[in-house]
Amino acid sequence: MPGQQSQSRFLFTPALLTMGIWVATSQAAYGAETQATEASSTTTMELGATQISSDQLGSTTEDSQSYTTGPMQTATKLPLTIRETPQAVTVVTRQRMDDQAMTSINDVVK
Repeated sequence: MPGQQSQSRFLFTPALLTMGIWVATSQAAYGAETQATEASSTTTMELGATQISSDQLGSTTEDSQSYTTGPMQTATKLPLTIRETPQAVTVVTRQRMDDQAMTSINDVVK
């Protein structure tokens, strides 16, 4: 009856697999609950350092005295110029803010 023995062995395999998955997921869920409890008991969060760098760009283009910007990264994460960017972009340069006496963010977004 070797055929019967191998058949009964395969009957228990899905049950063991299911139990193994249950144990693995229940331990992960328990760990997540513990971390959530620990996180909710603290009131402050310390973030890592952020580094911001910039290069000075020309404030005019082709001697036309119009405002411009260089390549930028938007949703595509590619360094594209405004012309190459497939969406509407409004740029307010430092020079324009100074020329039009924009002193707050409300002045800039008007």
